[in-house]
Amino acid sequence: MVAFGVLISLGLWVGADMLARALKEGPEFVSLLRILCLCIISSGIMKLAGGLLRGLRRFITAELMENAAGPLAIAITALTYGLSSLEQMATIYVATTSASALIGFSIYFILLRGRGKPAEPLMPWQALKTSLPLSGVMLATLATPWIMTLFLARFADAADVGIFRVGIQFSLLLSFLLSAVESGMSPQIAAMHSQGKLHELLGATKQMTMLLCILGGVPSMVMIIFAPQLLSILGPEFPAGATAMRILLAGQVLKLLSGPVGSYMVMTGLGRM
Repeated sequence: MVAFGVLISLGLWVGADMLARALKEGPEFVSLLRILCLCIISSGIMKLAGGLLRGLRRFITAELMENAAGPLAIAITALTYGLSSLEQMATIYVATTSASALIGFSIYFILLRGRGKPAEPLMPWQALKTSLPLSGVMLATLATPWIMTLFLARFADAADVGIFRVGIQFSLLLSFLLSAVESGMSPQIAAMHSQGKLHELLGATKQMTMLLCILGGVPSMVMIIFAPQLLSILGPEFPAGATAMRILLAGQVLKLLSGPVGSYMVMTGLGRM
């Protein structure tokens, strides 16, 4: 993972000028991209630490490290010291992901003390081969918002891209709810499936999907109805993205209606489907 991240970072670093010309961007884009290249490596290490912590059933710690530390650090810095450029924000984000990765591995090794060696050795290549199809699906899912933004940057101006990106961030708030549920339920899903409790598993699926619809449906309706007002908090130009935000929110609602189907398939041995 780290080696792959290093290769991608080097490729983006070398091709930053060419990518800027393709997207019709200026020198500021090149300097910003080269700072964020470092984030690929630190984020990969942070994700690895998060996976190890989940293996020790420290789900909340892993979620806080991966999803809360970066935005919280940027928000605190912006409110305390102020941010005058995108380069400063990118630098803070790289520093935060690096610190999160270091702290995550430190917590992992502290928790690992006294547990002894595993009964069976880990086979990295076999595990990678088994999880490769699922990894491809997850990569496509995570990359979709970024791909949309890049294509929009190619054919629209910076103002439209910024407004659209803010709309995406509002819609992705609902995905945090689904991610939290999947992280917490995955071990229980695997345990119930291994014990043959399929009827109980079906009942838990229905209940959890209903809970997701209730918890996510109310906030989504509020955001859909009051999209212009919510976007106006960020500035007078942002309500122009209300329609895009409503479409994106509708997509997230459909995702909630399907429930944690990805985790169920993975935890029941159907990940290759």
